[in-house]
Amino acid sequence: MNKKEIALISGILLIAIVVWAFTSLPKKDGNYASVKKEDKEILVLDLSKNQIVPIDEHNCLEVSEGKVRMLSADCPNQICVNKGFIETTMDSIVCLPNQVVVTIQSKGESQVDGITN
Repeated sequence: MNKKEIALISGILLIAIVVWAFTSLPKKDGNYASVKKEDKEILVLDLSKNQIVPIDEHNCLEVSEGKVRMLSADCPNQICVNKGFIETTMDSIVCLPNQVVVTIQSKGESQVDGITN
């Protein structure tokens, strides 16, 4: 094995370790969903109340049994709708054409993530 092959294998192993560490972080159920449009928080939804909430003329959310999903969107690719329900703090829904981001939050959660603590 030459030095290039060893560097390539080491790089692949490093990437695999980082991906494994990220996916094995503890996930917890959230208490509410934060909805941002154009980087401004426009809604905070209580996940304990089942409801259908229009965000704007483009997007509509559904909250059901502690989970939230994009019920409808007028974007062409429908990735946000096909994402389905999210329920843990590690999940999010992004509708890039309409600039909408939905994230799950927990009450009392610090604004600093575990990596930067």
